Amino acid sequence: MLIGADLFYELFLPHRRTRIGHPVLQETVLGWIISGRTPVLNNPRTNQHTFLLRENASLEQNLNRFLGG
Repeated sequence: MLIGADLFYELFLPHRRTRIGHPVLQETVLGWIISGRTPVLNNPRTNQHTFLLRENASLEQNLNRFLGG
């Protein structure tokens, strides 16, 4: 989803979770977003994983929730 700069910060809600050296979790009107760096692991036997969480609600449902409809 492409969001213009004039609308971007309107999506944020007050709940935010931070921890030094970890990604930031930010609640938005469309759900939670995660951004930032992941911790650096120097152990060659440790695996790093990437994942995607997806809500099954339709785009129309999410937009209606955002627009208050």
